[in-house]
Amino acid sequence: MVKILKVNLLSQPWFSFTLVGLAIGFSSYAFGFSRLQDATKTALWWFLLPGGLLSLCQLISGKSAARMWLIVCLIFGLDVAIQGVIRGFFGVNPQPIVIAEAVANTNLNESLEFLQAQRWQILWSCIYFSCLVLIGVFGQRAWINKNVYKNTNTKKNRWFSSVLLVSACLLHANPSMLGHEPFIRWGVVYLRYKQVNNEMSELIANRQNIWSKRNEFEVELTNNKPSTVVIIIGESANRMNWGLYGYTRDTTYPLREAFDQLGGTSLIFKNAKSSRAFTLPSLRLALTPANEQAPEIWNETPDFLMLGKSAGYQTTWISNQPKNDGWVTSLSHLAETKIFLNSGNWRDSSSEDEDLIPILENQLKVKVSSKELIILHLLGQHFHYSLRCGKTPAVFSSVTDDAVMKLMVENGRNKSTRQARNDYDDATLCGARNISKLIQIVAKERKDRQVKILFFSDHGQEVGHFRDFAGHSEQDESGYTVPLFIWSNEKVKSLYSAHIDSKIYLDGLDNSIQTLLDIRSKWYTPAADFLSPRYQQRTSK
Repeated sequence: MVKILKVNLLSQPWFSFTLVGLAIGFSSYAFGFSRLQDATKTALWWFLLPGGLLSLCQLISGKSAARMWLIVCLIFGLDVAIQGVIRGFFGVNPQPIVIAEAVANTNLNESLEFLQAQRWQILWSCIYFSCLVLIGVFGQRAWINKNVYKNTNTKKNRWFSSVLLVSACLLHANPSMLGHEPFIRWGVVYLRYKQVNNEMSELIANRQNIWSKRNEFEVELTNNKPSTVVIIIGESANRMNWGLYGYTRDTTYPLREAFDQLGGTSLIFKNAKSSRAFTLPSLRLALTPANEQAPEIWNETPDFLMLGKSAGYQTTWISNQPKNDGWVTSLSHLAETKIFLNSGNWRDSSSEDEDLIPILENQLKVKVSSKELIILHLLGQHFHYSLRCGKTPAVFSSVTDDAVMKLMVENGRNKSTRQARNDYDDATLCGARNISKLIQIVAKERKDRQVKILFFSDHGQEVGHFRDFAGHSEQDESGYTVPLFIWSNEKVKSLYSAHIDSKIYLDGLDNSIQTLLDIRSKWYTPAADFLSPRYQQRTSK
């Protein structure tokens, strides 16, 4: 294999091919067209897919190889250039559904505004593409003129071509790599758009069907006083990293200070756990009557927003999670007001939860009904952690010798996991600051009525707590240990709080949300409501 590589890559056109591949990978990152890992994936595709195709064409003739050289330069140049425009507009590589919807729903005026706003990024991308065109044109001559390509249909060259093409085919099985394959990327975008649209349509139709049977919910309002209930859904927050729960680093001091300043009642539940380690399955159990005993009824029962709306609540859904992404988003479609600010995706989005603050402020200035339900869906501490708090100077990112880092070194955590912990703690601190501001805004704007605010996270994160790993984890306790608290102002009658230290699983959370909403329905189970004297603590998951 080494001998074959030496024979092929040291030939001048192949040597140029290698240089161009490295240049594409480096330049796409250096010019801000893609992240480093995405640029690396593009370079890998270059060496395997065009490499295999060029080898195959070379077996046929120099002219065939020349045509293929021009084609791959054009396709890769156009792909990287389009990435540059997209990242310039969205600030990230968004999900396919975001790109496709933006194209499908844009009119002529919006298109002209886009061209005006992105003119410099488009110009720079055009220059980049033009350079690849020139490389393709001049390189094409080399593939035709070099005598080295005469009589190249040998067994060794056929084997070399086969290895590259088989490797490229196998790479298509990796979903992450498939999303960066320049030849089919935009076809994948379109197919994913159609798939997600169909899935969303089915989910929304199903929720509408459940809502049409609202008379069967048997909802009763138990308190007619004006009230505002806010449900803040966190993302990937692990209470092991919260100072409020005894973590060595004081990552949640903004919340502690906010509680002290606001007064009222703060109930910080010390032993809450999510039922699942991933968002969708966890929230399906937390926000509907589905539970561990009946986990599949989420798709045939009303969610908490439906119950609140049935009782006359004015509903608002404000989200920093991607729009049109699955069942959770389908819940929002029944809200009177729906605001999504995230134009990217979870991992790579540069949208921060801080951006929710002015949106919430504006929404609170709108005339409100007697009963108001607001849902704030955060991006929280979702991976990549370092992107969750880019607007604020990092506190822990460079720390190497405090108690947390010393313990991680002692436990054999590698450098990348230790850095992930620092980034995660920075995201936690930033998240606590954002949550405290959101609470303070609601308390200020709704001071003349009852205010009840619930915060919980969908699941936790393993960031070097039990093993040398950072991310979602089903196998570690840290994947389930979540923060859960309720704040209410002075106008709220004291909530029952005997279960502060009890084990609480989120699959019963919908019952406690009914208590916060002052409603009862046929779906209410007091034994699952940790705000009820009749709550029964489970001994196991």
